[in-house]
Amino acid sequence: MRETSGQQSVQAARERLSAGGAEFLGLLTRLLRRPRRGDRRLPLIWLVRATDTVDTDTVATDTVATRAVAAGALATGSVAAGPVPTVTVATGTVDPMVMLRRFLGQGPRRRVPHATLDFAAQPSNFDIPMALRDLHRQLSLEAFGMARLRFQHYPLADWLMHQGLSYGIDADDSRSTLVGRLRDRRGRGAAGEAAPTGSDAVSLVTQVLLWLVRRVVPGAVFRMAVSGRVPVVGRQYRWFMRQQYLAPRQSVTFLGFAERLTAGWRDGEQPDQVNKLLLHAFLEDLRQAYRRRLWRPADWRRTAYPMLLLDNVEPGTVGHVLVRLLNDVRNETGRNDPLLVVAVAGQPPPELPEPHPLTDADEAFTEWSEALPEMRRLRRAAAWLMVLRPDPAESGPPPRGGVRAFAAPAPPWWSRRFLPAALCLVLVAAGGLWAGTRWAPDCRPSLTDRVAVRVIEGECVGYSDSAAQVFNDDPGQGRLRAVQQRIFAQNPPSGCGRTATIASRTSPWSTWAR
Repeated sequence: MRETSGQQSVQAARERLSAGGAEFLGLLTRLLRRPRRGDRRLPLIWLVRATDTVDTDTVATDTVATRAVAAGALATGSVAAGPVPTVTVATGTVDPMVMLRRFLGQGPRRRVPHATLDFAAQPSNFDIPMALRDLHRQLSLEAFGMARLRFQHYPLADWLMHQGLSYGIDADDSRSTLVGRLRDRRGRGAAGEAAPTGSDAVSLVTQVLLWLVRRVVPGAVFRMAVSGRVPVVGRQYRWFMRQQYLAPRQSVTFLGFAERLTAGWRDGEQPDQVNKLLLHAFLEDLRQAYRRRLWRPADWRRTAYPMLLLDNVEPGTVGHVLVRLLNDVRNETGRNDPLLVVAVAGQPPPELPEPHPLTDADEAFTEWSEALPEMRRLRRAAAWLMVLRPDPAESGPPPRGGVRAFAAPAPPWWSRRFLPAALCLVLVAAGGLWAGTRWAPDCRPSLTDRVAVRVIEGECVGYSDSAAQVFNDDPGQGRLRAVQQRIFAQNPPSGCGRTATIASRTSPWSTWAR
């Protein structure tokens, strides 16, 4: 009974939410669930932390320590026997980041793809590229009970920013170096392979063909890909030349644009434009990962949107800059992305200093949704922002069973992994049944000869001018089969000249030749 009382006290300290906390979690649940048709616009939620919040891990540790001290005092006889006292270590509400981590990270098998970033715990030289690199690393993990998110555009942009080229007099040297590195990154598997040699003509020709396949063909495919002129290959290179940041048309080719992103060469570019390019590539990869195509059932298994949790996002810091860039990229590109962002800070942003009460989270979202088209058209700095703040004077009751973790909805039945294999088995079985009713082992057509037969009411009916199909294999019909064999033997090869064709039913009286 003593331990149960202590556990209940710890549970109450852990689960006491701010006023409106349950409503806020309900709003997140509706936003994270992906509709069966279409997609919804997701806001940038700025959640102002209440002044009386407390880290529940510290509460739990201190409470357990207090119970241990009290139990020791009871054992030594320094206190009277009775229930073990429980000291209230903290009376504040649960910290929103702790609540959100528990909401996202303690679900069953299918969880929401999410990444967490605490800007207060980062070094002084932390910047936007480093933040995106950390978020990309977390979202790329296969740790959410579903296929991992695959990024193509952002890793290429980030890789280019880490490449250093020499400042030689000849610009072709740096271009050749970059081309070689890009080709190696693409996966040229025969670098440094020796030229083909052979003792005889056949061996030499074989080695030359193999050398062409392993050396020349990948190089030609790479050149076609970076040119952006072939629709099938080079989609990611073509995207960089069609997006709007850093004026890619001034570089004419992707190689010239990629050279401008390398270390040293991008010093002449605006840092804000470089950061927007990285963020735009990051969001484009999420759009590609959440595309729904009818011919790919796997695309329909993503039933929950990814989420970013940004902690200690104070105005003027790198976290605030990241939120501002997200708003600007969405406004400037005019494209939606499947990313829900929740930024937790100590004060509201300067773009929207008047937050909504947390208890009115649903009304705030409705108001934001109605105002978004006009705010987006005007490219307002707070077009995508929705600021919420709990009432510090109130707190909600502990929810029954604690904070329930969110689980991604189950995918549609027709997108399950077993469906393609089951469909193939059904088609094969149906084809086998249909063929069994139409043909038999001794009554089947030929692909090379003029044989057209089928089984009708148990009899083989059709015609044949080849020994591939001989009619009447019943006992006592040997003479009839011998006549057919002699007729087929007298037919000219390849159907030249006049031929004799046997048309038959299984009855011996219906067999005739012409």
